[in-house]
Amino acid sequence: MMNAISRMSPPHPGHASGNSSPTRAGREEQKNKFAYLPFGAGPRICLGASFAMIESQIIVGTLLARFRVRLADREPVTPTQQMTLRTSRPVLLRLERAPLS
Repeated sequence: MMNAISRMSPPHPGHASGNSSPTRAGREEQKNKFAYLPFGAGPRICLGASFAMIESQIIVGTLLARFRVRLADREPVTPTQQMTLRTSRPVLLRLERAPLS
């Protein structure tokens, strides 16, 4: 039987094991903003990814069947082109209970 900790790779070269570094504490590490993959990718992809996507569609569909979605204000929303299509301002929505049929 093998301990899980003994299988872990050694710390990266800049890691001071057990020592705190005051110069490192104040600076933010740069992260790639496109590195976030909620379910992973490749051979280690999350097994529940497809289930989670289907479940989210069911939840949104259920909410849309029970509520009417309206804009909170009358100001028009204009799209702006960035890396993806976004709105020029936050879109505030109001949910109103739909009449029972």
